[in-house]
Order: sequence, then C-alpha cells, then structure tokens
Amino acid sequence: MQRRSIMLFIFVLLALGSASAVEAASGTYVALKGGLFLPNGQGGSVASSEDGFSSFSTGYNVEVAAGFRPESYAALELGSGYYATSLDVANLQIPSATRIDAYAVPITLTAKGILPLGELEFFAGAGLGYWFGQLHFKNAGIVGGAAQVKDVNAGALGYQVLGGADYRVSEAVNLGVEAKWVFAKPEFDFTDITGHKVKWQIGGTTINLVAKYNF
Repeated sequence: MQRRSIMLFIFVLLALGSASAVEAASGTYVALKGGLFLPNGQGGSVASSEDGFSSFSTGYNVEVAAGFRPESYAALELGSGYYATSLDVANLQIPSATRIDAYAVPITLTAKGILPLGELEFFAGAGLGYWFGQLHFKNAGIVGGAAQVKDVNAGALGYQVLGGADYRVSEAVNLGVEAKWVFAKPEFDFTDITGHKVKWQIGGTTINLVAKYNF
C-alpha cells in the first residue's frame, strides 16, 4: 500500500506541475483523460517470465497531459497517468496467491501530428517514457519460490503510439477520444516456475475520453 501511495503521489505532483507550467504560455493546453485499460501479454502461462498482463481483466486508466502546439499541425505533449488491472486465482498458476493487482504510473513525452478540419481534428503520434509498475499479491504465501511476497516493484523504459480525434466545443474547450498502445517490460523481483526472474510486459491499450482546455 505504501508503494501504491507513492505512485499516486508522483502522479498528482506531475499533474499539478504540468498545469502550472502551461498557465503562463501561449499555444498550450492541458488535457484530462479517462477510460479503459485493456492489458496485453506475450503468451505462455501467467507464471512465465515471457508473459505479461494477457490473463488480467480489463481495468481503468486516468491521465493528465500538458501540451505545446507550435503549429496547427503539430504538438508536443508531456503526460503522466495511472492504470490498474487485476487477476483472480481461477486464471493463476502461481501457488498460494488468490489475486494479483497490478498498477503502473508512466511519465511520457509524445510528438503528435494533427490534421485540422474546421471544428474537427484528427491526430496520431508516438512517444517515449518511463513506466513505474507494481504487482500486489493478496494472500500470498509462496510466490515463485520466494516466501511471503506481497508487493514487487519495478520500472522500465517503454514507448507508445496513439491516435484519435478532437472536436472544438468552444474557443477554449475540446472534447475527444484517444486510443493508445503501450509497451514496457520491467523486471520484477520474483521468479517464475522455471526459476527465472520475471520480466513482464505491463503494457496494453487505453481507450479514453478526453477533455482539453486551450490557453
């Protein structure tokens, strides 16, 4: 729980910092995003070091971003967020655990190309970042051969690609949708059933509704 609180604290600080940074600038915006997180993995059993979130359930995602738009057709966006997913024992091959909750906090920088069509705009982009991840084992006794594992934490560099559309409701406000695919594969500090340290992909797809305020 303490590590999860730290991750949320990092997210809140980045959100406040991003909003403050754009207040004094022109051609900038802040965006709030929220929706679904659809986890993905790389096959094999969930206890495998080559697996990821493929057996986890659909989760939720929230994000905040600060963007700079030097031209009508381009933007640079600094963002952070928080997404979560879970796995129950029915799909679990790790003994003595009834549930795994997984969380991640990314810090990303994304370049976007924009196609303005009057009030409607389409965009696509790609970016790099760092993903902080946590796996929380509930009722865990022996997990992958390590006794009394409750929480494991790891981070890794990763990348994302995205696309979507915005509609200008007013001079200051845009509403839109965004789909994003994320890849990041940190090495967690516990072992799989073969005795290897687990390196799970914690990425997936987010599908968000977006509210944007233009300065």
